[in-house]
Amino acid sequence: MNKKTFIACLLFGAFLSLSKQSFAQPDSILQVYSNNFQEERIYIHFDKSSYLPGETIWFKAYIASAIYGSNTSKNFYASFTDSAGNVLQNISIPIMLSSAKALFVIPQNFKGNAIFLKAYTSWMLNFDSAFIYKKAIPIVQQEIKNTASKIPNVALTFFPEGGNLINTLQSKVAFKANTSNGLPIHIWGAVYNNKGKLIDSIRSLHEGMGSFNITPQQGETYTVRWIDEWKNKHTSTLPVAQQEGIVMNVTADDENALVKITRQENATNDYKQLRIVATMHKQLVYRSNVRLINNNSINAAIPVKQLPAGILQITVFNANWLPIAERIFFVKSDDYELPADARIFRPDINKKAKNYLEINIPDEIVTNVSVSVTDADITDFSKENIISSLLLTSDIKGYVPNPVFYFSNNADSTKNYLDLVMLTHGWRKINWTDVAQNKTPTILYPKDSAYLSFAGKVFGATPSQLREAESINAIIKTKDSAIQFLSLPLKKDGSFVQKDFIFFDTITVMYQFNRKKDLSYSTTVNFDNLLLKNTNQLTVDNDVFALTKNDTTGLTKRLQIWTEQKALAKYKQAATLDEVIVKTKFKRPEDKLDAEYATGLFQGGDAYQIDMENNAVAAATVDVFSFLTGRVAGLIVNASTNPPSIKYRDGTPSLYLNEMLVDAVAMQSVTVSDIAYIKIIKPPFFGGGSNGSAGAIAVYTKKGKNNNDAAFRGLDKKKLAGYTITREFYSPDYENNPSLKTERDIRTTLYWNPFVLLGPKNRTVLLHFFNNDFTQKFRIDIQGMNDEGKLICIQKVVP
Repeated sequence: MNKKTFIACLLFGAFLSLSKQSFAQPDSILQVYSNNFQEERIYIHFDKSSYLPGETIWFKAYIASAIYGSNTSKNFYASFTDSAGNVLQNISIPIMLSSAKALFVIPQNFKGNAIFLKAYTSWMLNFDSAFIYKKAIPIVQQEIKNTASKIPNVALTFFPEGGNLINTLQSKVAFKANTSNGLPIHIWGAVYNNKGKLIDSIRSLHEGMGSFNITPQQGETYTVRWIDEWKNKHTSTLPVAQQEGIVMNVTADDENALVKITRQENATNDYKQLRIVATMHKQLVYRSNVRLINNNSINAAIPVKQLPAGILQITVFNANWLPIAERIFFVKSDDYELPADARIFRPDINKKAKNYLEINIPDEIVTNVSVSVTDADITDFSKENIISSLLLTSDIKGYVPNPVFYFSNNADSTKNYLDLVMLTHGWRKINWTDVAQNKTPTILYPKDSAYLSFAGKVFGATPSQLREAESINAIIKTKDSAIQFLSLPLKKDGSFVQKDFIFFDTITVMYQFNRKKDLSYSTTVNFDNLLLKNTNQLTVDNDVFALTKNDTTGLTKRLQIWTEQKALAKYKQAATLDEVIVKTKFKRPEDKLDAEYATGLFQGGDAYQIDMENNAVAAATVDVFSFLTGRVAGLIVNASTNPPSIKYRDGTPSLYLNEMLVDAVAMQSVTVSDIAYIKIIKPPFFGGGSNGSAGAIAVYTKKGKNNNDAAFRGLDKKKLAGYTITREFYSPDYENNPSLKTERDIRTTLYWNPFVLLGPKNRTVLLHFFNNDFTQKFRIDIQGMNDEGKLICIQKVVP
């Protein structure tokens, strides 16, 4: 049994221990929750931690479910807003290999100190909105607003372990002190009863958090008199203790979560026979019945050594299956991280110097990572990474100031601080009332059944007219004038759909009905891409504001760069048309064809390009496969099969005709003389909704030279939006284009590659990048995950 299967067995109940009677009820429904209602979590890797106005935010989203990459959703959504919630851009992009890449260009005139991001899948909208990904991205401005003199509003919140204080039972009470925007503050004070008697002193230990013990007594109430870090005095009231119940206390040893349950001396029978249930990602991992007939307390050990890292939810039920105490516990196993490695060979910090970055993984499991190299004097590492996000912050509510810290070492103090986070933050709770009634969550947004689709509905037609029309013919024209044809059958209700019809930006749709051309005069056709609808206004949560502190990392240097950026922008705007023409004369014919024919994710990238219009061999070949035989390194065409089979780098590449996914039969039928451009895209490629792990072959047929839509006159015409258009990260190649060396290079992101795949055939990859004109230290940030759910995070500064 391999590790992946072993962990899966654990999560499905290998640790169902102690007494098992009376547990048939939650077993089956929890398995339904785990199998069918597993929630998704998002982490986003950005190329750097803060930006200047006018810069591009490059990012990659990782989507996880339970302990693996998610296969639930096919479409990813993101909205960038200002502090008032005004949407600057809505983004929708396809998810491939449990991840998605995109970019956002910050407006040059943006004045705020942060841009706010919300990211989600449609499936995530079915559950608690608190777990939608939120991020405040710092924007460095020329004028830093000084708000240090303004004293913020502050609050102190109490969290009894297990949920409630119980009269006559000693309880642990955690607390959290923070500003109204969620920033932690240091406090100290004391607990008093309603008679003014001192009960205990308190002091925050870490990030505004701390704890104390208290034994509430009948008829007493309790307050805390405390002082904040600005020496202001406050008074806060503790929660009122309940008359009856139990107290739960959780500690840990090397192999177990140790649960101690204590009842009152005069407890009713409801609190003498209890059930303990532990779940992880809605999967049952532990259960036991405990009897407190002769004893007031009992200890239970939940084995956690073999569980995956993450949050364990521990719930205690009374004899009537009502939850009476609950808390979360962090399982910090040692095998959540893949011990990958990266290094730069002989770092060269000279101006525009070429550098080589090598990445190694220790096993043959397919690994998907994103890579960023930036100026270490200007940017800093984010206080959150893929490990701290997917294992911790994406599963709890509220702001955690520095989540990376809790994974930086295994000191007992760090573990204790992490347990304070568990005690003071909300979590993804299971609705036990629904579980008891075998009820499942209400789903308003079904799982994605397809990527972007070309769909619509005919309004105003009778059933007999729809039967007579039979189908709708659509002529689809992209912005670069490429033409595609679709003929879709009409359903009884007038709807039609072509699933997984991948396109970017906006298309023009001209249409007519197949067997009843005049039907368009009396009907209306609405087209839809079946993606979620955009909004122009969003609410910015208060806790996200906590991230809007001014980023002053390398401030002087950054503002210098900003001044240069604006000067360069003005220079480019002032360039004459003649200068632009001179520059474009040096563009290769293949690059011109790429700009003319390729769109979206098909454009640019690492590919072998063939200009078919100026290729003497093309006219003498029978089909495209015959032409490609022996022409591209690593591409193997087997002509002995019908149709031919194709292998590229040990995999089967996806085939696209005018960016439409086709099979080998359709591709073989294309007349070679009609082909303008062929592009063999190296893996990975995720542009058209296919697997993409073996790259792609994109064939483009020639466009009409005088295309003025004359053939389509008289047809009804509408617009339809596709996925958000994107582009490849630009990095100058000074080795092959030495003339570029005369230009000033002020890039702060030197390299960004959102999709680097490693696996059995390439456990080591070698990447290269060029320095700018001033960087003295490189900040390397590599993050990702493999197919077994292990996480990769390599962050270092060289030299």
